[in-house]
Amino acid sequence: MTLRRFLPLLCILSVPLIGCPPAATDDDDGLPPGDDDDDDDDVDPCLDPEDITEAVDAGETVSGGTNDENDDFTGSCEVNAQSGSRDAMFVFTPSVTGTFTVSTEDPSTDFDTLIYAFTDCNNPGGTEIGCNDDIDFDAQITTSEMVIEVEMGVPVYVVVDGYQAFGHYELSIEPTICGDGVVTGNEMCDDGNTDPGDGCDASCVWECTDDDAEDDDSLETATEITEFPAEIDGMLCPTDDNPDFDVFVDFWVMNLTVGEFAAASVAETGGAACDTVELGLAFYDAELNVLSIADPAEGECPAVALEASVTGPVYLGMAGGDVTVAPQDYTLTVETGFSDCGNGEVEGAEECDDGNEDGDDECSNVCTLNDEPTCTVVGPVTVEANVTGTTAGGVDDHAPSCFLQGGAEGEDVVYEFVSDGDQVVVVTTDLPGSAETTDTVLHVREACRSSASEIACNDDVDTQGGNYRSITGFPATEGSTYWIIVDTWGADAGAFELGLSLAVCGDGIVEPGEQCDDGNTTPGDGCEIDCTPTPPAR
Repeated sequence: MTLRRFLPLLCILSVPLIGCPPAATDDDDGLPPGDDDDDDDDVDPCLDPEDITEAVDAGETVSGGTNDENDDFTGSCEVNAQSGSRDAMFVFTPSVTGTFTVSTEDPSTDFDTLIYAFTDCNNPGGTEIGCNDDIDFDAQITTSEMVIEVEMGVPVYVVVDGYQAFGHYELSIEPTICGDGVVTGNEMCDDGNTDPGDGCDASCVWECTDDDAEDDDSLETATEITEFPAEIDGMLCPTDDNPDFDVFVDFWVMNLTVGEFAAASVAETGGAACDTVELGLAFYDAELNVLSIADPAEGECPAVALEASVTGPVYLGMAGGDVTVAPQDYTLTVETGFSDCGNGEVEGAEECDDGNEDGDDECSNVCTLNDEPTCTVVGPVTVEANVTGTTAGGVDDHAPSCFLQGGAEGEDVVYEFVSDGDQVVVVTTDLPGSAETTDTVLHVREACRSSASEIACNDDVDTQGGNYRSITGFPATEGSTYWIIVDTWGADAGAFELGLSLAVCGDGIVEPGEQCDDGNTTPGDGCEIDCTPTPPAR
């Protein structure tokens, strides 16, 4: 039970809490002196209600206050109501049959409202057609909004009430008009017209003629793509809902091998340019973790790419939540292959390709755009040959991804490592030569000037225990070059000792850089010979 629902009792006990309604006095209750009972008037409120039909027809709001009103009515959504929740009642006669949205959501509404509507003033409970107390109580939106179904020529009575409170309100009553471009009432969509066959029909209900009710809204029901390049015509429909998403979504699945890229892009959708249709595109793993997501500039169509780090299924999701724009059909192009960084052609997940393998120009040796100014290498480092140094007085050219507690960037130094085999390398500064006052951050990259090429990162072995040294690991490929950066958390620069060792796959210890270790090197038993999970059967 929320605190709000305890307020009636607390207020009765005269506990001075915020949220209790203002105490009524002879000076401020709007009643004759000595008359503190706002509920004993003999005047029937149904005899002469205020008619606001002209205001509703003109699209005008109605404003007023409940301070001087009586407590004449109660709505079905009024919880723990007490007498004294004063209300104002109006009547309007609809000029059309359909849905109307009734709302007090306006900055000039200054109290916790609830609203309800009925068609017989003398029998409100038996003819109630709508009631709302709070648009979103958790978000502290205590104004009210409801959608009601009305018949042309049948009067509708609307009451603005308060949740143990009274004050000023701004009331709007607006009809739902299919084709005005605004999704209101019971509309599922509204594309600004009433043309059939364009995705949103004349009744503002989704049309999904191109989707064939394909059940592809979850990873389990994803449509498999086996031939590439693939061109897919699809449509997002109300049936394409998924509890993990707030929007409609379609899924596809493809099987990739290590190093293989997949790239997907959306063309203009059903004749509508991408600057008018909001669509999202992303790759996911089997746990619905995002592997790569489109981030198009305004007006651009979404495109996404990745390079597989493991062999197995990869899922592509197309999502769309803007139901005000129709149609929601789209054309999706998907291709796969192996990119060749340095051939001068931008392929797959490559951000650039300048035709060379120089990692220190604008395009890195892994074909990502370099986002850092320079890369000054202190020297080479090898396995089992520790080096000592200091970050004090160094440069601040590189930013790791794993800073803890929002740490500020500090000085860093860079070492170059060339792997002499396919192996898992453990990197650490948790060594005697590292000063206790030096707070290191280790990160490893495949391209020195590119933060996007980072493959390992660690900030602190044990923050709670006061060990601010670092340890991490990464799988290295024979002949490949890696940059090991010893960075500093904030201003805590100083002496360090850096060491490299090889993780032993099969010793039963999951070391940095290993994803698993089951104590053997038997393939196919869940953990492979390289201490990566056994890929699922294809």
